[in-house]
Amino acid sequence: MEMKKLLTRGSILLASMMVLAACGDSQESVESVEEATSTVVESVEEEVSVEVESVEVVEESEEESEESEEESEESEEESEESEEESEESEEESEESEEESEESEEESEESAEKSEESTDESEESAEESEESTDESDESAEESEESTDESEESAEESEESTDESDESEESTESASEVVVNPEDLELQDGEYSLETDADDHGWAHRYTIVVKDGEIAEANYDMVDDEGNLKSEDEEYNKLLEEHTGNKFGEVVEELVASLLESQNPNEVDVVSGATETSEAFKKYTLLLMQAAAEGNEETIEVSLKDEEESEESTDESSSKDESESESDDESE
Repeated sequence: MEMKKLLTRGSILLASMMVLAACGDSQESVESVEEATSTVVESVEEEVSVEVESVEVVEESEEESEESEEESEESEEESEESEEESEESEEESEESEEESEESEEESEESAEKSEESTDESEESAEESEESTDESDESAEESEESTDESEESAEESEESTDESDESEESTESASEVVVNPEDLELQDGEYSLETDADDHGWAHRYTIVVKDGEIAEANYDMVDDEGNLKSEDEEYNKLLEEHTGNKFGEVVEELVASLLESQNPNEVDVVSGATETSEAFKKYTLLLMQAAAEGNEETIEVSLKDEEESEESTDESSSKDESESESDDESE
């Protein structure tokens, strides 16, 4: 539109100058008209070229804006695609979570079914055991009558068997008895431990042999939590009130006597601690036997087995005494 205006303006000026030239007679006026015309034409051409350049610049800027718009649209499309992909991945993760939850529920159901089957099998086992117990009870009742008739015959035989057993126990005891003075100890560290007694205390005992003699003796008792009896303040307070000694003091006295005599049979029993003293002497002899063999493996002693053997020994000795008394009466 601007170009049209400029062209119109230039043509008007050109026509007016030509009219002026036609009206004039002199050569100068003609030259002046030509100069003015050329000037007008040049200005019009310059303005037209400037306008053309501005139009080209505008078109280029419009093309660039269109390209930027296309790029922004492409980036938007890419962002939308990435959003769709993220949504798809979220959906897949949700599906995997649902599948894992379903598998967990299935495993829980299978575990419950297995527990139910186990319970049912246990119930059936209990019922079978009850029926077995009932049948055993009836069998025991039938045997009781037979046992009662046989008891009289067995009682007559028991006296003979008991005398034989007492002789065997005496022979076995004589075989176990060892004189500590006859033992040649080998250097090393020898340990012994027992299970817990009725009060929850277990014996722990270690001796160290150097140059064929007992150089160290570490004896104590320990509970299931690793607490030492010698460090139990409450127990030691009660023990001191009843016996006048603490457990640690009793052990120190026993150890000192052993290191001096090198013979557990010569260790004196501490007053008020007879059981501890006897256990210390007995376990010292076991450790000395292991040292004589050079066996450094930890000796494990069962207190329950010891009690049962002591009870059987006491019963056999009491029976021997009763038999000897009956023999004296018959004489």
